[in-house]
Amino acid sequence: MADLQEQMANELASIVTRSRVLLNSPGNSLTAAHLYANPESAKIDVVPVLNTRGRLEISTNSLNLGATSTFQIPPGSFLAQCWLIASINVARYVHATQGWLLDQIEQVTYQFSGNSSINNVQITGASHKSLVMAACKTKEKRDAILAAAGDYLNATAAALTNQQAACPLFLPWSNPDVIGTFPYDTSTLASNIIVEIKWKSPDTGAFMGESGQTPNMPTAFNNLTLKAHQSDIQGAAAFRVSTAMVADPALNYAFPMLLTQTFSTFNNVTSGAEGTITLSALPTGQLVGILLTVTPSTWAGVSGNQNVVQGVSAICSKLNLRYNGQDIIKYVYEKEKQLVDAIQSEGNGYYYSQQSMTSISNGAAATYTGAVNVMNLMYDLEGCFNEKHFEHVPNYGGSTLEFLYRIDTAGLSSTSCRFDFCYIFNAICNNENRVTDISVA
Repeated sequence: MADLQEQMANELASIVTRSRVLLNSPGNSLTAAHLYANPESAKIDVVPVLNTRGRLEISTNSLNLGATSTFQIPPGSFLAQCWLIASINVARYVHATQGWLLDQIEQVTYQFSGNSSINNVQITGASHKSLVMAACKTKEKRDAILAAAGDYLNATAAALTNQQAACPLFLPWSNPDVIGTFPYDTSTLASNIIVEIKWKSPDTGAFMGESGQTPNMPTAFNNLTLKAHQSDIQGAAAFRVSTAMVADPALNYAFPMLLTQTFSTFNNVTSGAEGTITLSALPTGQLVGILLTVTPSTWAGVSGNQNVVQGVSAICSKLNLRYNGQDIIKYVYEKEKQLVDAIQSEGNGYYYSQQSMTSISNGAAATYTGAVNVMNLMYDLEGCFNEKHFEHVPNYGGSTLEFLYRIDTAGLSSTSCRFDFCYIFNAICNNENRVTDISVA
């Protein structure tokens, strides 16, 4: 028995030492690790930590829709949850989806400036919204976030001024759940973190006009600010990784994160008919899951404002992911997908609801139901999002996956649909010798 235990221990050690991600991940051992993801965390729980929310305010270089707003976050405190606040004016006969601030995002990009290999990591706005929604444990929280991200705007009777909204940002150190990520000790950085938000143009985003009218679409926000939750360790003797790195520049400060990348493609979809999409040359990394957003062209903003923008993703009734001809995930009915999503989550099946126009000629509010199409490649993806649980899963880098789907509802007839696949990978963000990089293996 002793020999068997020793052999098992040696095999486990061999596996762990081959993976930088596993070496640095705390797994489920999270005692005293709400800030630092390493043993030194025990030293910081005996000193006061000042938490501030909203004190950090970062202005942007651009308020224009259709442009890119850049936010430069200077080094300093632990950086945790980040969010945007904004306000806007809309003219008469202009409407916008509930959650319009979140829906107006076309692309999110972040980078660590200076000595860093983390440059221009990008996800589409659709993938960003799916990540925000999937990282919420309950439908109530998803709906609450969409409500905070902007009321349904109905300007049939008159123009609306100073309409306010706020939405969370999904970044390596930030998601809608405070225990879902490790905060980032930015004092270890030599220069700024740069976050860029590219906005959809006003007539192809979350805004719509009424048929028979010629509304003037908004062109810019009144104001736009990035804010954050920060933590500062108090006391001159408090342990700081940045102080230790001054004494030992080769010290590696690492924290677990989720690296996300988007693959987007278009397919013509008819309700009830099956379709296939090939996901080829997948990026390297331990793939923990894929989130899919399906946006029919008839549900999206278009020039001329002739569509009702629903905001939600169409729900796949059949969802089948295959590798080398073998099924990894296979749901053949929407009810089956609904059941599996319910039993692998808090029971709400990743559903959410949004208000928008009843029709392009009727400004009354209608409620549309959508869901994140989740392809879970972990035992507990919800635990990964919400409780920092990491698992050792396969690397499909360079391989091809086959995705088969069917959408029974939505009344689509050879309708062009945009498919945004958000790949989610285990990763480690490393700071060593003032160089920042990401390890995925």
